[in-house]
Amino acid sequence: MRTSVDESVYARLSRFALCIASSSATAFGALDAMDDGLRASSDDRIREAFRALLSRLDEASRDDPDLSGQPPRSFVARFSFLPYHQRVAFALVVIEEFSVEDAAEIMALSIDDVRRLLLATRDFLFATQWTARSDG
Repeated sequence: MRTSVDESVYARLSRFALCIASSSATAFGALDAMDDGLRASSDDRIREAFRALLSRLDEASRDDPDLSGQPPRSFVARFSFLPYHQRVAFALVVIEEFSVEDAAEIMALSIDDVRRLLLATRDFLFATQWTARSDG
């Protein structure tokens, strides 16, 4: 792990990258490409770190496979069927606990766009009954 990056920020960035990237190799590749001088201690710097990581992951997401067919019934497995931008919005707001306004800033979208992504995510995740066991 980099010593120049605050460990708690690196942990948050890692969790975020692993949530939205199509593979762990992609997630860790984006993390490895982060600026070695990054020291995120303020809220502004943390948002900047998430923006920088997201820009790297955006490039890799273009190669994401299009998943088709019936989505799995387990809640966790369904998450992988979400379109990339819905995974990003969900991860920023629900998992990383950014406000919708902060998520919009990080994603370079309007607040209404982020809200639409979150509503679409909710509708998809809860469209059918799901099971507690993993299907995927």
